Amino acid sequence: MQYHFRHKHWQTYVLNLSNNPIRQVFTRNLFIFSKLFTKLFSKIPLALAPLLLLPYSLESQALSATTSERIHGTAPYLTIDGGVTKVTEIRKLLGIKLSDGRTFTPQNNPSSPTAPIELPNAWGTFADIEMIVPPLSDSININDLVTQGKWSG
Repeated sequence: MQYHFRHKHWQTYVLNLSNNPIRQVFTRNLFIFSKLFTKLFSKIPLALAPLLLLPYSLESQALSATTSERIHGTAPYLTIDGGVTKVTEIRKLLGIKLSDGRTFTPQNNPSSPTAPIELPNAWGTFADIEMIVPPLSDSININDLVTQGKWSG
């Protein structure tokens, strides 16, 4: 029974709070804030509209992961001797040839840190090793490589 009595008291207190002048001040401040908020944020869509109206470029369609039509032709490749011989694998570019005729490529490289490739002559130098990159340089342009004609088909 006492529970119902407190409950009625609570309802009366809530009703009296709605007539409180402090609540009216908060309500007025909230009303002013909501008007300012509405005015400020109503301008944001106008500022963002030009971004949405940017022209749609056709070049951006090229970034898709699928092709719209079948690809015609062949994969790119290098040719030597006037286009007669087609180079289709890069492994030969990574090979070396010693002065005694032995050739080492990534497929037939028996060397290891404990058993390195030894030159056939004790007086041999790096200049005796044939490779695609010339002995006096550490890199070569691919166009220069093709014009040298050091390709084997």
